[in-house]
Amino acid sequence: NSNFFEQSCRLCEIGTYSNSANSIACTKCAEGEYTANIGSTICQPCGSGKFTRDGKSCEPCPAGKFSPKSTIPCEFCGYGTYSLQIGSVSCSACPSGTNTTLIGSTSPDDCKQTEQKTLSTSATTLPNVFSLVFVFTIVVLSIK
Repeated sequence: NSNFFEQSCRLCEIGTYSNSANSIACTKCAEGEYTANIGSTICQPCGSGKFTRDGKSCEPCPAGKFSPKSTIPCEFCGYGTYSLQIGSVSCSACPSGTNTTLIGSTSPDDCKQTEQKTLSTSATTLPNVFSLVFVFTIVVLSIK
């Protein structure tokens, strides 16, 4: 019976591991971890700014994305930020008064001047609309 067990044992493939000598199954590495060799007993973290597609190797996050910790997959840089380089652990903020129109920006050139709408502009517009309606009402009533 022990011959059968010894013959059926196989080394875990790359991207999987087994930390038990008597295990009959291998476990896939968790997100953000990998194994580089067959027969691994543990998975290694990819590291900040990197990700893994299949648990077999790590790649740097592409420009426009970042990963602050190895256990977090690469995320797009949010509005108002960008990432120039691959392997970023964070995104850079746009200069004051500028913003990006999309997530995942890859250059400070994507930061565009934003329109500043002030309360005073919209506050003067509303009374002007009421004045126009008032004048229109008077004109209509005077025609009858």
